[in-house]
Amino acid sequence: TVDGFDGNKNHASGDDMFLIQKVAARWPAGVFFLKNPAATVLTEAKPDWRTFVQQRLRWGTKNAALPEWPVRLALLTVFLFCWSILLNALLAAAGLFVAGKTAESFQLSLVLAFQILGKATFDFFFLRALCRYFRREDLLRWFVPAFFLHTLYIPLLGAASLLFKEYEWKGRQVR
Repeated sequence: TVDGFDGNKNHASGDDMFLIQKVAARWPAGVFFLKNPAATVLTEAKPDWRTFVQQRLRWGTKNAALPEWPVRLALLTVFLFCWSILLNALLAAAGLFVAGKTAESFQLSLVLAFQILGKATFDFFFLRALCRYFRREDLLRWFVPAFFLHTLYIPLLGAASLLFKEYEWKGRQVR
């Protein structure tokens, strides 16, 4: 046995992730991904920004408690990379608008452009494959605005989930 939900009862959500990681640790060769459209679980999008943020805070508060270090490392890498994009954008803007066009701000702008192009390329090819699989290629028309929102949302809500351990879920306040 894997002791069910023992060890993660202090988290309001994430029981599915915690359980599957326990099963995978106990039987490493026994957990598989079922790539079949009939096994797809659809979830309704949150109806407004407030509930979207509350959902993401709830999801984010459990990330540090995930038992698999490769999963935590992947999450941390994306979090830090998006932070570096945000900080480089702010520094590049400050350099261009406050100090004039300097060599440093130009170099920083090149780094920023490389970061954005790299993230956009990987994100696009990943999302295009998913959209094709789910037969929802029409969603790719939202790629550019969603890309920039995602690049902001990861560092900001990620940091908020580390700092604020309160959120609303299913009509109750969780601390």
